[in-house]
Amino acid sequence: LVHSAEQESTSGRTHQSMFSRIIEGSQKLLMLFSSAEQCKRITVAYFCWFIVALIYYVLALNAPNFNINQHLFTFVSGLIEIPGYCLPLLLFIWLGRKCTSTVLYFACGLALVVIIAIPLSNKTMILAAAMAGRFADVAVFGVITVYTAELFPTTVRNTAVGSSLAISQLGSISAPYIVDNLNKFGWYVPSTLCGIGGLMSAGLVLLLPETRGRPLLDTVEQLRHQKEDRVSIRQCCTFT
Repeated sequence: LVHSAEQESTSGRTHQSMFSRIIEGSQKLLMLFSSAEQCKRITVAYFCWFIVALIYYVLALNAPNFNINQHLFTFVSGLIEIPGYCLPLLLFIWLGRKCTSTVLYFACGLALVVIIAIPLSNKTMILAAAMAGRFADVAVFGVITVYTAELFPTTVRNTAVGSSLAISQLGSISAPYIVDNLNKFGWYVPSTLCGIGGLMSAGLVLLLPETRGRPLLDTVEQLRHQKEDRVSIRQCCTFT
């Protein structure tokens, strides 16, 4: 009886602990929307994470629609990721987080939208455009991981990055359905849709502040009192 009572007590404490963690996590998630500025940042972050994952998996699954050898497409895709993950290290120094994200999202979106103008018979040009888009997509993934962490104060930073990653998985899940269903309207439709999403992300990132060279925030109150800055398109094209 004593052993049974101890088991019930332990089980009760475990369930109570799990419930407390769920409540605490929900409260931190709601804190991301506690101010207009923070709500703007997390909304943009969610959209950008969703798009970057969507593009990655749509391109990975779209080789049959491009009428390209799948083995060659997969090999080149894997090869292009190596410099793609290294590029952000250089761009961080020259352009900062915001401008780097904008340039890479724009390059990715433009490369995928251009595919619509390439004849299906021109496999080389389609492969080149698709790999340019994949290169920029892989590069921008590394950027937004760091950028998202720097946009939010310490009290909600893990929640912001973790929930953004969860949103990106929705993009991953959506990719097969987009490839399978939208190709009925045209072989170029899935890539064009992703390209439009990339261009939209480039525009939305311009709404965010630059974080390079600035101390990380500790509390939500510091974010509320932080002076808003604007970085123009002209500044994005200037190496500083």
